[in-house]
This record gives sequence, structure tokens and C-alpha cells, in this order.
Amino acid sequence: MRRKKLKAYWTRLKELQKREKLTRDQLLLAIGAAKQKSGRNAHRLLILHLPASGKPVKADTFRIELDRKKTQSHPPPRRPVSAPQQPHRRTMAQIHQPRAH
Repeated sequence: MRRKKLKAYWTRLKELQKREKLTRDQLLLAIGAAKQKSGRNAHRLLILHLPASGKPVKADTFRIELDRKKTQSHPPPRRPVSAPQQPHRRTMAQIHQPRAH
């Protein structure tokens, strides 16, 4: 799920980067809305280089980078353990076998 949200956040930031006639204040509001929509952690994996106050918003003043250190430090997603690997689960033969009392 995090990968989908990160990709959506990245795509939205790229759209903002291409927009013309966007002020810095409008950019900050749009980034805040995109950050909120992306969820808790997706925005933490990116580095944003914002234009200084009074500078125009262009592709060279507003840049986006992937924070490689943080993306490598996250462990791979956990996968559910399948039924044969779970020791506490009984097979169908064990379930239908009469118990000794």
C-alpha cells in the first residue's frame, strides 16, 4: 500500500512541477493537500527542494528527490505465512481423526 501512495504522491508533485502561473503559496497548499492524501509515511521518503520566497515556481527551483537512505532502511513488506508453514494449524485428516480420551 505504501508503494501505491508514494507513487501517487510523486505523480502529483510532478504535475505541480509542470504547472505554470503557480505561486509559492499555492504550491505549498497543494503540497500539503497531496501530503495529506498520501497518508502517514509516503511523504517521508521524498526530499523536496522548494523555491525561495519571491522566486518563481519552475522545474529548476522546485525539485523532488527520493531519499535513498530511508528507502533502503525500510524492511521489505511482510508476507502472510501460508497454512502449511504454520505449526499450530491442523490438517483436514487430523481434524476428522477421532480423539483418544
